[in-house]
Amino acid sequence: MVAAVIVGGPVGFGTIIVAFFTGPLISWWNDHVSNPMVKTINDATKPKEECNQNSAVMLLSHIGKHTYHTIYNALQTTETMRNHMDQYFTSELRSQLKIVRRNMANSKEMYDSFVEQEKLLQNQLNKRIAKAKNK
Repeated sequence: MVAAVIVGGPVGFGTIIVAFFTGPLISWWNDHVSNPMVKTINDATKPKEECNQNSAVMLLSHIGKHTYHTIYNALQTTETMRNHMDQYFTSELRSQLKIVRRNMANSKEMYDSFVEQEKLLQNQLNKRIAKAKNK
């Protein structure tokens, strides 16, 4: 950012965010998303004798809570963006558009993954129901 100011380059909202908040954002992400996810996956993959709770239920519960928070935060971000749209520079609008497109692609991948999970769970449930009926 200092180099951009010295050579007369553009310094906008995005530049300030990247310059001052990248480190804290990465730390926040690790503390609130990555580390809890790794812990949940590690707990869910422990042998049954080491777990107090059904690991599949625990993992699905965590995924559900994470999904709720992701959707809630997306809605909050959309509302904030709607309220401040006129204040963005054109370059910031372009940057935000790239971010939104990337998030849309990631969301589609997540959705496809959830559809696959739903099919797997439904198939397993159907197998168990059929097996119980045959007994």
